[in-house]
Amino acid sequence: RRLTPQAASVVPCSQGGAPRASQRERWYGTSYRRAPLAAATLAKWRAAAPDPALKLPAPNPFIPTDFSLVCERLSAAELPRLPQQVEADRLLRLWHKTDDVFKRPKTNLFIELVAPAAYHTPAAAVLTRLFTKLLSDELTEFAYDAEVAGLHYRVFNSAVGLNLMLAGFSHKLPVLLTKARRAAGAPPAPAAPTLSTPAPPPRCDD
Repeated sequence: RRLTPQAASVVPCSQGGAPRASQRERWYGTSYRRAPLAAATLAKWRAAAPDPALKLPAPNPFIPTDFSLVCERLSAAELPRLPQQVEADRLLRLWHKTDDVFKRPKTNLFIELVAPAAYHTPAAAVLTRLFTKLLSDELTEFAYDAEVAGLHYRVFNSAVGLNLMLAGFSHKLPVLLTKARRAAGAPPAPAAPTLSTPAPPPRCDD
C-alpha cells in the first residue's frame, strides 16, 4: 500500500541542475533543491499499468534451513583426528574428515579431476583453461543466489587436470554441486550414503 506514486522520492543528480539548486546543505555546502512532484506527473504515474518485469525474484534454492551438526550425532570413536580414506579404486580416491572442533554446519569440498591429457601439450593446456573459463561463466547464472546464501565455489585448471572447490552451509551445498555437475555436462551423481554405512555422511562439518 505504500509503494505508490504519492509516496515516491525521486533524487536526480546532475551538474546541469546546478542553476536551479537554490538550497545548500549545512555540512558540506552542497547545493540542492527540494520540490514536490508535479500533479500531472503523479497522475500519469497513477494511470500507468504495472510493468510485468517488476516482480519479486524466485525463491532462492540455496538458502539453508538445517543447521544441525553431524559431529553431535557421532560417537568419539567415529570422529578420527585425521582425514580417512573411505573409498579407493582405479577411478576414485575419497578422503573425509568430520570437524568436531569449530562445530559449524559447513562443508569444504575439494574435487580434483586427474586428466594428464589436459596439460599434455600447450594447445591442450589452453583448451583446458578455456573450458574452466566457460564453466565459470556458465555457473554465474546462479552464482549470486549461492553467494548471498553463504555458498562459494571456484573452478580452475592445474598441471594434472581440473579442480572444483565448494564451501558453505552443508544443507544446500549438494544443490550447488548438482548444478555445477550439470553445467559441466557430467552424468547424475549416485545416491549419497547414509550415516549407518562406513562411508562419510551426506553432510559433513569440515
